[in-house]
Amino acid sequence: MSKRVTRNQVVRYIGCPHLSLERSTYCGRSDYFVFVYDTHPLKHGEERPANATWATSSVYVSQLNHLSLDQWAEHGSIFANEVEAQDA
Repeated sequence: MSKRVTRNQVVRYIGCPHLSLERSTYCGRSDYFVFVYDTHPLKHGEERPANATWATSSVYVSQLNHLSLDQWAEHGSIFANEVEAQDA
């Protein structure tokens, strides 16, 4: 089993201020994790600017320690770079 990894460690290691890592649980479905890229996480509905960017990328593992910190960072960095490239 891999060394203990936390969601905060993953996000800090990647260093993208718009990225978070959330655990997703739906009834009848195994747990998995979702990277969320959100340029305005505290704004919702009509308060959200038209140019706000929001995107998600799922990683289908049930526990964080199923991947190493480097593997998590690779997934999150690639995702964040793709979102930022589309936004440019």
